[in-house]
Amino acid sequence: MTAAVVTVTAVAFYGLVRFRIPAEVAAVVLSAAALDALARARHRRGATGSVAPP
Repeated sequence: MTAAVVTVTAVAFYGLVRFRIPAEVAAVVLSAAALDALARARHRRGATGSVAPP
């Protein structure tokens, strides 16, 4: 029984930090791109509320 618990724990948590670090970098880059696109869209809209052609 102890071996099964150790195996399940190792499978569940192996690489938690190892694989999380690259995922966090990708999440930050994608978030920055989304915020940039949102800021550009809001800037294009201006005070009129309509979207300007690109």
